[in-house]
Amino acid sequence: MEAAKIKTIIVIESLPASERKTGAELYNDIIVRYTEFHKKQDDLKHKFYSVENKAAFLDILTNIDSVEPGLMLHIETH
Repeated sequence: MEAAKIKTIIVIESLPASERKTGAELYNDIIVRYTEFHKKQDDLKHKFYSVENKAAFLDILTNIDSVEPGLMLHIETH
């Protein structure tokens, strides 16, 4: 079996204002740094969204350009 290759990572964060922004931390500290370090070797696309309500969350899901093999969707909510 061939291992799947992640080509796009989308992080959607929806947390109360009083909570630690763990989705943003994951995105900025891990994903962005990884892609910057491996810039010449990887063609990894990534995007971060912070949403405040259900309508905004559903709008992002509806407007994801394309769902193709290699998409990783991380949803950070409590």
